[in-house]
Amino acid sequence: MHGTAIAVDSTLKLIHEAKVDFDADLSKYGIEKGVLTNPTEGEIFSPVAMLVEAVDIVLERLKEQGLAFDKVVGISGAGMQHGTVFWSLDAEAVLGSLNSGKTLLEQLVVSSEAFRYQTTKITVPHRAELKANEPVLSLTHSARIGKTIAPSHSVNNLRVKLEVLKSLQR
Repeated sequence: MHGTAIAVDSTLKLIHEAKVDFDADLSKYGIEKGVLTNPTEGEIFSPVAMLVEAVDIVLERLKEQGLAFDKVVGISGAGMQHGTVFWSLDAEAVLGSLNSGKTLLEQLVVSSEAFRYQTTKITVPHRAELKANEPVLSLTHSARIGKTIAPSHSVNNLRVKLEVLKSLQR
């Protein structure tokens, strides 16, 4: 499995491209084909820390290629297999104090409790087969409302993504 980040200009011309190969770059998580499995329960899941570190890796690789993050006007994400990462009640404060001198992994996982759960179940379409060339990275922002967890509006998704982008510019 791999994740890819691309940067395009206003005419959709590819400017930069960076990839993370989950099995090669993130093998310390004990994954196979980008995921962990529990065959007894029929579960496929990923460590949230691994997903965050994958974002760090592609952003660092884009930086090494010379991407001018201060010129980026939008960020989007997609994936073939989908997992939901739930923010904790502390997430907004953590996101508001991101430091570009530290990795997202350090700030969101290691030194904070920005996420509600340590792992995310991955939903694989019934006919989908986990192949080495399919992306698995898909981060979804959700908000806790009362005692239930509910997906947030896309405006909140954009706000969170822009906060991460702002931290990279500092």
